[in-house]
Amino acid sequence: MRSPPYAREVAERRAAGLPVNVFVYCGDNAWRFAQSRPPGERIAVPSDAEWRTMTFTCLRGLDVMAVARGWSQDELDQFGRHLIHAGALLVVGLLVTRDGPWPRVVPTHYRPAAAWRAAA
Repeated sequence: MRSPPYAREVAERRAAGLPVNVFVYCGDNAWRFAQSRPPGERIAVPSDAEWRTMTFTCLRGLDVMAVARGWSQDELDQFGRHLIHAGALLVVGLLVTRDGPWPRVVPTHYRPAAAWRAAA
């Protein structure tokens, strides 16, 4: 399996002991949005099928914001769970849809079951 685009930057930032605030941009315009973030704080996942061939170990132990455009809620749910299984501590998912003239944002959260029980 291969690493996602910009994963090396995230790993280098972590190795340098710098704070890491990772945004994972998914779907429509993923590259453009990822390039707007500073190096070491971005990942790009252009298609739903593509992430299934990637390893996200660079996100182990981190909280992650996943912003998806052009994906279904089910696709974002599967991806969020995948990131948790890869070791992310918390994934905040934002599904951006266009149901009318204005974009709508649907928030979701994913965290490991053990962490969920400990926080309750």
